[in-house]
Amino acid sequence: MQSKYEIEGAANKAFNQHKIHPDTYEAVMGLVKGKFSIDGGKVIARDGDNILLGADGNLTVSEFVASQPEAFKIQSQGGGGQGSTAPSANTNPTAKRDAYAKLLGA
Repeated sequence: MQSKYEIEGAANKAFNQHKIHPDTYEAVMGLVKGKFSIDGGKVIARDGDNILLGADGNLTVSEFVASQPEAFKIQSQGGGGQGSTAPSANTNPTAKRDAYAKLLGA
């Protein structure tokens, strides 16, 4: 029988697979916990009373994590070539937090 810990384990694996930024783990885990539950021994994603479907039947935790906005993911800074040395606009932690809160509808 599956448990909520298996959902969390699948989420943690998906965070690495889909390059979720460590600063957003808590926010994305909250979304996963709010969306997924165990029903009849199966992991089910729901939006209200509707069961969400994925590529091969029920939506998987990995599919859900992969579908999260790019703001939750580690952004590639590109290659090591010559370019601007100015700091990225995403280096402001307050701006990141505000952007995440906006994405979450807070």
